[in-house]
Amino acid sequence: MRTKTQNLSITLVLGCAAFSIGSTMAVMSAAEAQRPAAPQHRKATRTPPPSHTPVATVTPAPTPPPAPSCWAVVPIPPVPGFAAELSSVSGSGPNDVWAVGYFDALDAGGNSGSSHTLTLHWNGSSWSVIPSPDANTAGTGVINRLHGVAVIAPNDAWAVGYSTGGSQGYRTLTMHWDGASWQIVPSPNLPLPNLYNALNSVSAISPNEVWAVGGVPKELGNGVSSRATLMRWDGTAWTLTPEPAEAVLWNSSSLNAVTAVASNEVWAVGDLGRPFRWNGSAWTLSGPAFPSQFTKALDHTAASNIWAVGAAPPVAGSEGSSFPASATSARFDGAAWTFSQPALAGTNNTTAFRGVTAVSPSNAWAVGFVNQSTLVQRWNGTAWTVVGSANGNPILNANRLVNNMLNSVHANSATDIWAVGTFIDSSDQQRILIERYTCQ
Repeated sequence: MRTKTQNLSITLVLGCAAFSIGSTMAVMSAAEAQRPAAPQHRKATRTPPPSHTPVATVTPAPTPPPAPSCWAVVPIPPVPGFAAELSSVSGSGPNDVWAVGYFDALDAGGNSGSSHTLTLHWNGSSWSVIPSPDANTAGTGVINRLHGVAVIAPNDAWAVGYSTGGSQGYRTLTMHWDGASWQIVPSPNLPLPNLYNALNSVSAISPNEVWAVGGVPKELGNGVSSRATLMRWDGTAWTLTPEPAEAVLWNSSSLNAVTAVASNEVWAVGDLGRPFRWNGSAWTLSGPAFPSQFTKALDHTAASNIWAVGAAPPVAGSEGSSFPASATSARFDGAAWTFSQPALAGTNNTTAFRGVTAVSPSNAWAVGFVNQSTLVQRWNGTAWTVVGSANGNPILNANRLVNNMLNSVHANSATDIWAVGTFIDSSDQQRILIERYTCQ
């Protein structure tokens, strides 16, 4: 989730697709032939020239100039461990972008189940791995993962996630960047019997107003129940805020995303039920019920331009068949939510949105996956269109459901956009994926 320090109002830039141009040139040469002299005792005869037959000429069609590649994989530095994933990207400008996630490594006992926080920074010319702490370091099989990042300024950023392992349950994890290092900041947890206290998203209005939400970790998927975790940073400490009274009766109210527009206008969405809205003093239910698995990401440019994206679950058909899951989106115009159908990425394909960034009312981007490849679509003010995107590994493994996936997207401007996620390499290991859109 990206930070809204100022609203973006940028003209939509037309998309462009990468293509290559080839040209072929044939070069011919011949030696000069000499005609022997005719014998003097014979009279030379003159052979009439052959009749002239016009030869048709073909004028080649003008070759269009090459177009730049809009989405391309960006080189990354070596990442620790044997597997890694990026979950979120955010920035304060073109020279200050953060991406967060986790990497897996062998623990002291030689076990492969340990996960560690991972943070990468873009300084305007290259990405670098920046050390980040773990909240849980005791025992084997510990897990420390980051799911969200919000950047306020080069010396002010927040990353959130969770830690678990050993005898510890799922505990919230918040870290702050002060311009020099990442430091863990104490954060509250819901009391038992709530079992999951994972933070999935963070959004900032100012240094003194930051919101984080969660519940069940995103990667555990649906079917796991937990109460919503909603907390606010006031510049001094994190404080839990109660979920809407109606949501207490739900089997689960776990949340996946939050976007903070103003101190009295904050939205949060999850896997089940209706969106939550903060009015400055309490959370309320506002808007229609979203389909299960729907809401994975939120973003805004203003209170009248808020996007929510995700995926609708498979729909049962006749004789036990089912229609595949499909990417879904909705926009809030300040008065009501309107559902919009993303462009179909082929027939019988499984598609899902996992990240969204709003640039203007007529320009938004959503990312995710289609079958085993990355998926990028753009909103032009009227409809969604599929935009070509890059894959970390274009050689797909049919044994895996997803080979390339984008989890988050952030726009510095209409022509400078970042997307992050993961892919499976040729050795069947999970690697981080970073792509950039720089179409002029």
